[in-house]
Amino acid sequence: IGLWRQAVPFMLYGDYYPLTPWSRSADRWAAWQFDRPETGTGFVQAFRLQECPQEVFRAAPQGFTAETRYRFQNPETGETFEIDGKAVIQDGLELRLPPRSAVIWMYQALPG
Repeated sequence: IGLWRQAVPFMLYGDYYPLTPWSRSADRWAAWQFDRPETGTGFVQAFRLQECPQEVFRAAPQGFTAETRYRFQNPETGETFEIDGKAVIQDGLELRLPPRSAVIWMYQALPG
């Protein structure tokens, strides 16, 4: 419930970006993003479906600024990392999951 409460403002008031095409196939990744450009915050959610052979997926999140540094946090594990917006724009966001699993990465623009 705590994670849902964190995500709700983004889903209600944020911009939505599908990061993968829609499909019924179980052999792929599914990913989307909710972004609040006015606050520099949002989240990326991705699923590796049960028959997907790809361990790694490179998402192309939207709304990032090249000059800004961002902090990503996994609210379930507490893991964090920082990355420049330029790297996200150019290279995307690498996601790695075992089959039939999902991840949410919350992000925020760092002052600077």
